[in-house]
Amino acid sequence: MFFFFSKALAFMLNPMFWITGLLVAAIFSDKKRKTLLLYTLVGVFCFSNPFLANLALRALEEPPAPLDKPADIAVVLTGMINPYARIDDQLSFDEGADRITEAIRLYKQEKVKKLLISGGFALWSDASFTENTSLVRIAIEFGVNPADILIEDKSRNTHENALFTAQILQTQPQSRLVLITSAFHMKRASGCFRHEGLSTINYPVDFRSAHWLDAGLIPDATALSTWSLIAKEVTGLIVYRIAGYL
Repeated sequence: MFFFFSKALAFMLNPMFWITGLLVAAIFSDKKRKTLLLYTLVGVFCFSNPFLANLALRALEEPPAPLDKPADIAVVLTGMINPYARIDDQLSFDEGADRITEAIRLYKQEKVKKLLISGGFALWSDASFTENTSLVRIAIEFGVNPADILIEDKSRNTHENALFTAQILQTQPQSRLVLITSAFHMKRASGCFRHEGLSTINYPVDFRSAHWLDAGLIPDATALSTWSLIAKEVTGLIVYRIAGYL
């Protein structure tokens, strides 16, 4: 029920749902056709406007926060590999690749002592593939000592990231934790970790918004993609709040 509710809410919050709904209504309406078509055009203009999409995304993203003091463990949330673009042993990263590259950089600079990679996503079509395993291999190839990598490979969502990470950290000495995830995802992620009793130093990465002067006003299809991302994350915040995960 929880899964279907979250998917239905995300679908309803997506701007394309409303634009399509208005267009369909206009097709089958005689008296209000012109009005509905006007609303459709306004909706297309607003939601394809990069300036408006950028404003909404900037409000969702947590601002940059440099790591001023060394920490013990950097918790890296998965969600950055495109599993469908694999060619033999090659990995294809999505926009969230900053999550692992920044974690490795902090480790190499001796700002964190260990990495904890959290996420157990597997494909229905290939149960042998897990993003966690791939990221561990990448970290080792880039110089991280295997002994300094902790693995949480059971979680399927942000709530479980925090839940299972807390269980692993029960076996670790009291630690200063750095939480690394995409800026747009940080509010939900840090809320989940806080709910599980973990105090984290938030280190948002993968910033996708621009300065408001650089966003542009000319309609662009990428703005619709941005709104879809926002709708998905806002849905997560609402559903997690209802479920008591935050």
